[in-house]
Amino acid sequence: MNTGAAQDSETATNNPWTSRGGFYFIATALDMRVRLPVDVTPTLRLDKASDAQLEVIYQFLEEGHTLGLRMTNRHYYEAERVKDKPTDSHYKFVTQPKEHWRYYVINFVGSNYEGHQFFSIADLVFPYLASFATGLTADEFGSGQPRGRMYDPLGSQTFYSVIMGNDSSPRTFDEQCLHRLQELLGRFHALDKNKHEGILRAIDYHKNIQRLASLNNLHVLGLFMIVEMLLTHNPNDKEIGDSLSHQIKTKIALLSPRFTAPLDYSVFDNQTSPEKIWGSLYAYRSCIAHGNHIDFTKGALKVLKDSRTADAFLILATKTLLAHALIEPDLINGLKPI
Repeated sequence: MNTGAAQDSETATNNPWTSRGGFYFIATALDMRVRLPVDVTPTLRLDKASDAQLEVIYQFLEEGHTLGLRMTNRHYYEAERVKDKPTDSHYKFVTQPKEHWRYYVINFVGSNYEGHQFFSIADLVFPYLASFATGLTADEFGSGQPRGRMYDPLGSQTFYSVIMGNDSSPRTFDEQCLHRLQELLGRFHALDKNKHEGILRAIDYHKNIQRLASLNNLHVLGLFMIVEMLLTHNPNDKEIGDSLSHQIKTKIALLSPRFTAPLDYSVFDNQTSPEKIWGSLYAYRSCIAHGNHIDFTKGALKVLKDSRTADAFLILATKTLLAHALIEPDLINGLKPI
């Protein structure tokens, strides 16, 4: 019998300052198609929230609601949206039995650093698992006495208003999503911190810009910063044939056939080439960066239709590019100086 390990566990449980694990509340409303619990990694476990964890999650949601943050209500996790008639534009929430509630957590061992990395990669795999609330516990995998909690109200507001928007419908998370997430997480951990520094930095930046509200257009500059970070080199004032716009257009064209999921250019004019669309997207970025008037009714921006369409495409394209950078990091590095 390993009495030393047992004593260590008892000491951790009795010491009000010691934490050996914890859990992240998954804010994304999920239609879970994976049998739980399941180990994502040896120290991260996807599971339904326990009763003790639910009490902490309720506090997070209550705090968010008190602060006036949108959609931090329990019915988004405990109820189904129902229409009286299929043709109705309005719906109501009908509370479901507890076994159908959608409170899911990522339980972890040790510190929450690996969890931070997990959610940086999860942000690249639909349905984009996200968390703005963490509970610390005396024992591993989110069990034992509570030892503290951390809540990010800005992250809550950004998640619900920007990422979820007005669509609170549960998003399917199945075995394919799990395996894709595990694959990318494994490739992330395999990156060379020196050789692939730019890719690691781009992933970290991408996670941080999720905190930017879409209303001020700053996120567009942030997304293009990531694309440029991955694909471009300094043109050194050689604007003919080596501009940032030209580099992006040509390198995206080279990479696109290799993407696991092709970019959907059909959201724009089907008669417009991908190269021209990327040129228009870069023109959109330049208008924001230089404080110029943004007009989607004429000129280079007309093909983009509107900011909603352009932003949604750019968000997905950036996620796709980052995910591929994990699959073929040396190819991404090799394209930069070209």
